[in-house]
Amino acid sequence: MAVPNSSVPDAPTLQYAFAARVDVGPIIDVGEVTGGRRRVIPIRGGTFEGPRLRGRVLPGADWQVVHDGTLTELEARYLLETDSGSLVAIVNRGATHRRRCLHEWLRASRSTRRWCTSARWRRSGRPTQSWHG
Repeated sequence: MAVPNSSVPDAPTLQYAFAARVDVGPIIDVGEVTGGRRRVIPIRGGTFEGPRLRGRVLPGADWQVVHDGTLTELEARYLLETDSGSLVAIVNRGATHRRRCLHEWLRASRSTRRWCTSARWRRSGRPTQSWHG
């Protein structure tokens, strides 16, 4: 039931920002840590391009903890350098769950997407990049 005169915010919307092509290095197996097995995947660099910005991906890494071989927690940190010289720090956090039914669905759909993540952009330092929040 709706509450009269309540101020319910509008639902958020999504806006396409860019596509990235990223070169990654081989997995570095750090070993057992609390809760699972630590892996690090080096991000060697790459490029990105979208309707409002483009540039290069600077080196960083995707840090992972694999729990029981099925659930993987992910945290990738890297920088984008726009063609205009702005640096934008990216932190992607997410998870993937390896279940037989999920892999079968992915194979059947021919999808290359294996996990969902969200990105938070931080401190670009340039007003022209302030549209990303």
